[in-house]
Amino acid sequence: MTRHNFLDTMFFSLEKVKEVRYNERGSFNARVIFLQYKKLCIKVGKIFLKKREGGRMIFKEKHHLHALKIFFIYGIFFVSNALFFRTFGFSQIVAPLKKIPYDPSFYRENENRILFVRKEYFKEKEGVYLEINSLWIANEDFTDVRFIAYSQGLFNSPGLRSISPDKTKIIFSSLKGPASLALGVENNFDCWLYDLKSGEKTPIPMLSLLPQRILWSSDSKSFFFEAGVKGLFKFNVQNGQLEKIRKLGEVIQYTDRDGKSYYLNITLTLDDIYEDKIVYTQKAAEITNQIKSGKQTFIIKDDYIWLMELPATNFILLDKGDSPRFSPDGGLILYKKNKELWVMNLKDRTKKSIGIGSHPVFSPDGKKIAFVDIGFDGSLYRWLNLCVFDISSGSTRIIPKSPDWKEVVGKWSPGFMKRFNEDSYFSEHNPHPVWLDDQRIVYHVGVGIFFIADLEKNEAKPFFYWDVQVDPTIHYFNQANNSLVLSSAYIRTPRRNQKPLSNLIKEGWVNEYDIWELSLDKKEKKMLIENGFNPMVLQNKKP
Repeated sequence: MTRHNFLDTMFFSLEKVKEVRYNERGSFNARVIFLQYKKLCIKVGKIFLKKREGGRMIFKEKHHLHALKIFFIYGIFFVSNALFFRTFGFSQIVAPLKKIPYDPSFYRENENRILFVRKEYFKEKEGVYLEINSLWIANEDFTDVRFIAYSQGLFNSPGLRSISPDKTKIIFSSLKGPASLALGVENNFDCWLYDLKSGEKTPIPMLSLLPQRILWSSDSKSFFFEAGVKGLFKFNVQNGQLEKIRKLGEVIQYTDRDGKSYYLNITLTLDDIYEDKIVYTQKAAEITNQIKSGKQTFIIKDDYIWLMELPATNFILLDKGDSPRFSPDGGLILYKKNKELWVMNLKDRTKKSIGIGSHPVFSPDGKKIAFVDIGFDGSLYRWLNLCVFDISSGSTRIIPKSPDWKEVVGKWSPGFMKRFNEDSYFSEHNPHPVWLDDQRIVYHVGVGIFFIADLEKNEAKPFFYWDVQVDPTIHYFNQANNSLVLSSAYIRTPRRNQKPLSNLIKEGWVNEYDIWELSLDKKEKKMLIENGFNPMVLQNKKP
């Protein structure tokens, strides 16, 4: 064996040592490293040692003795250095979940899966901690949890648009900075496309500017994103081509069908997509006679809603407002203008205000819109009343609460009436209405008083009091076991009581959430994932 080949073998062996980084709980395991290194030393030694009579071992060549010394010294240096770096330089101060890698066989066409995000922490230096996210997938009941990748996070809170319509692809942003170096995570790209069927991870060029929103085409073959002033882009998943479909970065002039002219802002924000149509928000300023004559300056500050049809990318102004979304059949646009909610028929461009409210959501059949009032009935208390707009009749009705609701809630939460008289008690917390079916809606008010509204009975009844933590967020309704899946601010657990995490909590470093299940039948809650948030359903099972 030549000296060159031997040294190649030696350093290849050390590279194999580097691959052993974490034990099954995801933390650095010193014992595993040293055992692997010991085995490699024995293997390398057999390469250049030969056995003589009497059992003595001698070196084949003199330079082999020096090479073995170098191998041993370098290896000890590497292992000790790696241990010090991992343990003291970027130690993982929160014990992660058991990291069982995702395998493509875990994905099945006829079974639902749950995607969620989790926080982990690294100590960069004294007093400085790095928060990182990791992506996970699990069965519908949150069992058999699998690790996908480290990430800055998913796009489009709560992330629904970062999952392709066929539920096989995920887009997430790359982990950057010192944490990526400590974990050995590749960070040369801004975003990744992960294929759940094949397990392949593909880099996506995002032009070094992460978009606020990603919109998938209905066939899951491409997606759209805006890159600030660099333009609006389309990425073809099949061939990896990136195409600019709209130039941005310059103030342009636009004239609508009524002859009014506007100056448009240099950027836009994508909102929703339906087949070959995209609605987005872009700030603009109407060009008045005063502006034309130069007697008045202008500021582009007001939000306007625009419709763009593909592939031509021509766009038209719909109305002043923001947060547009398509109805399930694509025939209507629901949007917000000031404090009012509006709907527009895209065929004839007629529009109608449905009420002063917030958090609108279409019913499963697309025939109704539920929202919560912001003083809709003159009440001083926001989000107390649920309203339902019927699209066919064009009328809005308030779903009254049961006459005994205050008495029921008062039994759950002593002192409720005192808090009820404080405006901030209800105005600071979001209701998160969710349709259970076409006739029932669940929502909550205050810090966690859940109501179920029955449209047939025209009544909303309190059914549960969330006494764990304030302001839970309902993510979806699990029809299989008649339960809600939600997240809530963290509670004290054995893990969180351990140092140094307990110290970080006291110092305000930690901002975690937990994923819970709330049974509508038993009216019981159960924690599913500690330190998890943003759960999303990969709906593969037919209802």
